[in-house]
Amino acid sequence: MRVAIPSHDYKEMESEISDNLGNAEVFVILDIRDGKVRNISSLKSLYAKHGQPGDIPHYLKVNEIKALIVKSINPKMIPAFRRNGITVYTCEDNTVEESVNKLLKDELTLASVNPKRRINEESIHKYPYRGVPGKDRTGYHNYGDR
Repeated sequence: MRVAIPSHDYKEMESEISDNLGNAEVFVILDIRDGKVRNISSLKSLYAKHGQPGDIPHYLKVNEIKALIVKSINPKMIPAFRRNGITVYTCEDNTVEESVNKLLKDELTLASVNPKRRINEESIHKYPYRGVPGKDRTGYHNYGDR
């Protein structure tokens, strides 16, 4: 299984995991077989800071990646990874080595499209701006052509 982990540096196992998948400059690629890391390499991200939402999943699929480990991910991106056959895991670790050890021990959590909400969390409903009668959003009168 090939695993990708977004990072900003080429230190491989000592690399720090990027907080933002879209801003990662490099992916640390790990080939895992029989519960051991067999090969470590780096893959430069072609879409760092200027890609479309489906570019990264397709780019990883072309490079035969089967799993992705991230600190956080936009839930709207998860279906794009699933369509490309990539399983997304989340972790709270700082380095690649810590997250890989948890992957090998099967301690990582799968990324979810609908993360669990807190029980006491109340939904915040924002009402549309209705404005002050006779005034627009800037506070000036909007009498039209009068």
